[in-house]
Amino acid sequence: MKPESLLPENYDFQQETYEAVCSRYAGFGLNLFATLKESMPSAFNSLLFYRASVHQEFDVYPVCHWAQTNFAIQLDPFCEVIVLWDHSTQIEIGTWESNPSVAAMEFIRLNFMNSART
Repeated sequence: MKPESLLPENYDFQQETYEAVCSRYAGFGLNLFATLKESMPSAFNSLLFYRASVHQEFDVYPVCHWAQTNFAIQLDPFCEVIVLWDHSTQIEIGTWESNPSVAAMEFIRLNFMNSART
């Protein structure tokens, strides 16, 4: 299964580099990537970053396909949420959490990395 299959079908996406993401996006949740890179470098290195061309074009859509793990992330600067999902679960994490990036990492560890190793 292609990792891109986790992205919404009714959007058009273009792949972009992590550097491009960092230069265009300074919004909510960006520090999640630094945390992921530090805690799970192999998973971080397997991220493919996408940008929608029409709907929610300011958001960031990374998809992880590593080991036995496939999951997607959406950072939304306007709603201030981190959305995490795979083919069986989805969660939104926002400002109601004291540290949204830590809460997101915990969810990733518990739900997506159960058999994967960093």
